[in-house]
Formats: sequence, structure tokens, C-alpha cells
Amino acid sequence: MSFKEFWKELNRAKNQQLNLKHNSVIFSMMPIEQLNAKTTAIGILSAQLILGFVTAAMFWFFLSFEGAKSSIAGSMVAVFSSVHLFKLVFQSAPQTPKKIANTLYIMEALKFLITGVLFGVAVILLKAMFFPLIIGYIVAVFVYWLSLLVV
Repeated sequence: MSFKEFWKELNRAKNQQLNLKHNSVIFSMMPIEQLNAKTTAIGILSAQLILGFVTAAMFWFFLSFEGAKSSIAGSMVAVFSSVHLFKLVFQSAPQTPKKIANTLYIMEALKFLITGVLFGVAVILLKAMFFPLIIGYIVAVFVYWLSLLVV
């Protein structure tokens, strides 16, 4: 293939890409259902719970009931620390952007505190095994962050 033929092929490919970009507008005219914030929040919590139970089932199958109990405790730490943050979504009173931002900062600080307290409860009172506890927590938090990327 000569340089001239290569150049023609490259220009042809560029033109095809430009045509694809212009044709992609058609896809944006498809009806897309708006996501309700409450439905999304409940879906995130449900996904955290479901994958937490799946992780616990895997620990029960491969390790023991104690491992499954610890994994559930880790998942519940993540779920309970997320629940209070979703309270902001369920508020019906309109707020100013500054008040929403301040509320988010306070709720994130409380989420951090709640997570620490619940980990302490899981380790001290429930005598949870560390590895399943932290894996259950990581799975639930991963679901939370991954769902925020998707939404």
C-alpha cells in the first residue's frame, strides 16, 4: 500500500466517523425514562443488601457460619452508614444550594463516625472475624460508588 492509498483510506475512515457522529443524534431522540431520586436510592440500598447476602453466602459455603455472620455485619455497616445520607434525598422541603452542600458535609462526617462506631460494635460485641467483615463492607461500599457512577 502506497502512502497515497493509505492517506485516502485514512480520510475515508475519518469521514465515516464524522457521519457516525452526525447520525448519533437520532439515538438521543429515543424516549428515556427519568430516574426518580427516591427509586434510585432504594435501588442502591437494595443492591447493597443483595450483594451483601451473596457475599455472606459465599463465606458460609467456603468458610463457616461465623464468616458469613461477619460478612453480613460488614455489609450492614455500609448499608446503615448510607441510609442516613439518603435521608437528604427524601426531604421534600426545597433548600438553597448552600444549605444542601452544608448538609452533605455534615452527613458525610456523620457517616464516617457511624461507620467507625458500627465497626467497633461488630468487632467488640459480635466478635466478628476481620477478613469477612472488611470484605462484606468493601463489597457494599463498592456497590454504592459504582451505582453513583452509573446514575
